[in-house]
Amino acid sequence: MVKRIVCCLSIGLFLSGLFQAGAQMPAPSTAPKVLLIVREDIKPGKGAEHGKQSNAFVQLLGKAKSPYYRVGAVPISGNENEVTYFWGFDSYATLEKYYQDLDKWATGPFKADFEKLDKQGADLHAAQRDVIANYREDLSYRAKFNVGEAHYMIIVTIRARPGHGMDFTEARKIVLAAHEKAKLEEHFYVYEASSGTPGPTYFVFVPLKSLKELDADIHGKAYQDTVGEENQKKLAKIAADGYLSIESGLYAFNPSMSYVGKDWAAGDPDFWWPKKK
Repeated sequence: MVKRIVCCLSIGLFLSGLFQAGAQMPAPSTAPKVLLIVREDIKPGKGAEHGKQSNAFVQLLGKAKSPYYRVGAVPISGNENEVTYFWGFDSYATLEKYYQDLDKWATGPFKADFEKLDKQGADLHAAQRDVIANYREDLSYRAKFNVGEAHYMIIVTIRARPGHGMDFTEARKIVLAAHEKAKLEEHFYVYEASSGTPGPTYFVFVPLKSLKELDADIHGKAYQDTVGEENQKKLAKIAADGYLSIESGLYAFNPSMSYVGKDWAAGDPDFWWPKKK
């Protein structure tokens, strides 16, 4: 598993669209153009309480008949006190409408519910960062995939040095060409941060149906031969000269923290909408 994640880093995998979004959003096999990534740092020892509070917000979204959806994920590796939420939108106009509707709910018919959640959250969260990112379809691979079938996801976050965005694009195109030539059975989505980060930042999402997919050495010698020695050196130089940091984490989707539509849940309804015992 570690080898698979390291290999993802060495060839520069980056994150992209997985998440079904607002009412105008098509099926989950289509990546949203705009992604809102919300990362919350939970105070140590408050994980269980936060899980209940997160599910209470999911129930509130259902009560409001929200047309906007989110997917919650918790780390298997990385910061164990972190929770990440993904909201997908087909445009910035839809994102704006989401904020407007959220404000209406919080100050109108569901004011008491929101105030209760805010009060609970004050004692649970240590910090929160919101990032808005744009889909890079030109750098993504086999994006026509129903991510609702996935239970896990590798997230790779790359922070580039100022002025090195084109180097990142060059590296991604090398990786994409090698994947296409090798016809790898893999999916990845690339997003570029537009706001909420201190510098040029890129993400790669790699959805996994099962962790056993990590046992396959799909980035082994045969794939490296496809990349080619010259391109491997070029990728290594870009990473050394152009990137400030590369961070990889393995996450599990959490249905109780997620609010998804029928199309998304259809990928694995027993997982996303488990029957109450």
